[in-house]
Amino acid sequence: SILARIMCYEVICSVCKKSSWDGCGWHVALVYNSIKKGEHCFCKAWPGIKSISGGPEPPSPGSIKPTGDGSLFSSICTIL
Repeated sequence: SILARIMCYEVICSVCKKSSWDGCGWHVALVYNSIKKGEHCFCKAWPGIKSISGGPEPPSPGSIKPTGDGSLFSSICTIL
């Protein structure tokens, strides 16, 4: 069977209540660029986004540790 991949889209982080992303990972920059400066969540890495001027440095993928249940993130996102 063919595994469907959902294009990246904006979500609200349940931890910091700022805008983050979910989806296939190929369109992260499109989501990032659609969010107002200062409204980006940094609880989850933004692959392909190097450094954000005026905001905190996004975590590197290697610095993200699995949660106790084996998943990388324990936050629940709300689709906008």
